Amino acid sequence: MATNTGKWIEIGVGVLGVGLLLFMLTRIFDLQSTLSGVSSKVETTDQRVARIADVLPEVRARVAWEEVNAQFTGFVALARPKQVSPDRWSSTVKLYEASSGKLQTFSIVTSEEHKDFLTYVVAGKVKELGPNDPTFTDLVAYSSQEKVALTFPSDFNGNMSFLLRKEQVARLSMDLRRMTGVEPESKSVGRVQTWKELAPRLGEFMQSDPE
Repeated sequence: MATNTGKWIEIGVGVLGVGLLLFMLTRIFDLQSTLSGVSSKVETTDQRVARIADVLPEVRARVAWEEVNAQFTGFVALARPKQVSPDRWSSTVKLYEASSGKLQTFSIVTSEEHKDFLTYVVAGKVKELGPNDPTFTDLVAYSSQEKVALTFPSDFNGNMSFLLRKEQVARLSMDLRRMTGVEPESKSVGRVQTWKELAPRLGEFMQSDPE
């Protein structure tokens, strides 16, 4: 009786061993299939990336053309803060509306500690309202690709000045009135609707004296 029991135990262990071996072989096969699929996908992705890289110059050229020639609603240009007394700094913002041809100039005088306040708040407002609006620095690069003449005043911050694609001018004008506490100085400078039209006159716009 004991001998029969031992044989059954050996048979049971053998069956379990075979089952475990089959299970492991199945998992290895599945793993190999998975790795093969991943490898295939990686190769496909590499091929797609290579194709994108091949056409990237054309994509860049198209983007440059679009940015230079697309219509805008206005622009906001932020001057670098200037020291006007030992602890007083002046910040200036130019806000242009394409539909009216009006250029508004906002100014505020603060302590040195807060001299960048207006710059960062306005830039934050622009990115909130139009997160894809290009900076003047971006547009300088696009202009060079399109061979567009450009005069850009060095006293303006190209990274913090933006071309506005959406209807943001009225909102920004209201916000700037609230931040500076005064009415802006205004001047008619004529209508331009694309960066290609604006670029040759940008220096003139930035230096325009209010009426």
